[in-house]
Amino acid sequence: MVRVPGQNRGVSLVSLFLSFQEFLKKEFSAENVYFWQACERFQQIPATSTQQEARCIYDEFLSSHSVNPVNIDRQAWIGEEMLADPTPDMFNVQQLQIFNLMKFDSYARFVKSPLYQACARAEMWALVSGLTLRRDCHSMGPIVPHTIYNGL
Repeated sequence: MVRVPGQNRGVSLVSLFLSFQEFLKKEFSAENVYFWQACERFQQIPATSTQQEARCIYDEFLSSHSVNPVNIDRQAWIGEEMLADPTPDMFNVQQLQIFNLMKFDSYARFVKSPLYQACARAEMWALVSGLTLRRDCHSMGPIVPHTIYNGL
């Protein structure tokens, strides 16, 4: 089981997720998190938009000609014919494979990375100081503490 190290040390999940995205970009595997996000959004869209959105997801991540192909095994591939009658759960198998790839491979490397360590230190400092961070630590720019934080 992979735990989220930041949960016990005050790292916000939003900052952690954004830092993880930055890490994946540097590793040239950001398509995995983008695919996962697209699948999450796909499950929430109205039925009238599913066919167009399913086509977009397929073309960008799953097609043999995709610009940002994700690495899923052959058994999880879906054919173009599935796009004719899309369902909210049609990408669940592929999404789970990518989630597990990120969970057991990418995330394990991320928590050892300087990017994660910087994020954890910045948020820990804010927690100990009783302050919140105005900017997300994933930006790696100067961090400005504030006592009032109105969102991202």
